[in-house]
Amino acid sequence: MTLNFDYFNTLKNKNFSIKFSKDTVFEAQLVDIKNFSKDSSDKNNTSFSMLLKVNCSNIFEQNVYTIENEELGELSLFLVPISNDDNSVTYEAIFS
Repeated sequence: MTLNFDYFNTLKNKNFSIKFSKDTVFEAQLVDIKNFSKDSSDKNNTSFSMLLKVNCSNIFEQNVYTIENEELGELSLFLVPISNDDNSVTYEAIFS
């Protein structure tokens, strides 16, 4: 499995779990993915970002968290909160 834009794009709108601490896990959805590999020399599509929306009003600081998905398994990512409203927070992970 290659962790690139094409792979994560197949997981768009799928559900994930994010482990914010030992006892704090929230469900999230991969709501958007943007490809930054416009240069044709990057045939691996390795520069991209993805947005995970968590239905929770708690905002966790930017940090490395473990995400999990049935298809992906577990993966540690640096997540940054980029927006929120009364019911949800959106986190971004950037791959470059």
